[in-house]
Amino acid sequence: MKIIVFKEVEETVEKYDIVTFDKNINKYIKANNENFIGVVNSIFTSENKNMASISFNGIQQVKLSRDSEIEGGFLSVENGKAYMDNSSTRKSFIYPVNVDDDSVSTDENGQNYLAQNKVVYIQLYWRCV
Repeated sequence: MKIIVFKEVEETVEKYDIVTFDKNINKYIKANNENFIGVVNSIFTSENKNMASISFNGIQQVKLSRDSEIEGGFLSVENGKAYMDNSSTRKSFIYPVNVDDDSVSTDENGQNYLAQNKVVYIQLYWRCV
């Protein structure tokens, strides 16, 4: 079961951003490693408020904050965007990508990679304490 809610977001939040709730301003904001919680699927305006459809579990699409390997890896977050950190112990991860996928770029040495700002799939896992 996919959990989706409609919530107010800060003005800088965009589709595919990874977000967290900021209780000081009572809105969802772009997340960083220590506090990510959901992924924005769409943005809209309602009653002069910036609103978003936010998913909290399952497979999600997000943008990369850095160039990344196509093999996938553990998910880390900076400024609402994903990057791979295989030293992380998180349960969430970025899926591998097929080499013939249109999101794959090739560097001058012939190595395949995913370029910054490409949209990739992640799996959000939440662990009960």
